[in-house]
Amino acid sequence: MIDRWWSREELIALGIKDKLSDVSKEDVETLLAELKAAMEEYEKFKLEKSISAVKTKEVVLGDKSLFNLFIGKRVLKKDAQEGSIPVYSANVFEPLGHLKQGNISDFSYDAILWGIDGNFELRYMPAGEVFATTDHCGTIQILDKSIVPEYLLYAIIKRKEEVSFNRSFRASLTNMARFSVRIPVNDDGSFDVDTQRKIASQFLADNERREEINRIKLQLDTILSHYLAKPYVP
Repeated sequence: MIDRWWSREELIALGIKDKLSDVSKEDVETLLAELKAAMEEYEKFKLEKSISAVKTKEVVLGDKSLFNLFIGKRVLKKDAQEGSIPVYSANVFEPLGHLKQGNISDFSYDAILWGIDGNFELRYMPAGEVFATTDHCGTIQILDKSIVPEYLLYAIIKRKEEVSFNRSFRASLTNMARFSVRIPVNDDGSFDVDTQRKIASQFLADNERREEINRIKLQLDTILSHYLAKPYVP
């Protein structure tokens, strides 16, 4: 641990430690005000966009008339270094690598990816987007065009709060086939596309506001650490 003997200036020069820029009390207060405004906007959005109770029908993801569920094949990282097709594993946001040939041939359906291990991550993949999956990643192809993919993503995320998938109770293909969600329906029992789109739109807008609050928070954490790191000189 020889770096313990180096000075702060040497650590900064080597790029090991960032240079602390001067941060004033006004800088902190500006970000605090920005965070407060973003939170107030978020609360206002939730009140204005609240959705009244709607008629829904419970469906299971294993319903083959509505969905096609499958998982990928085992892929080692060393085997995913060549090609142009991104292959996803438990992390559905960052590809494990790229393959020359994947496990999926039909990309005409909108799909939802789910990570079998880890935090049960979910991602929407629009029809036409080419990708591949490993045996740690599942795919839900939406066969019924009256099911809005962004709504299904919302419904699964909402439902997963009640189902605690973990390493002992995995989000396996068998367990996901039993996974149920509620979808808005019309009086005749058909899926209500307009209500799905409305809820999905609000869900996406809600996510954007959450991400903005989180962005400001992370920036505030950084600037506060710089502000507090400046030594007091009497």
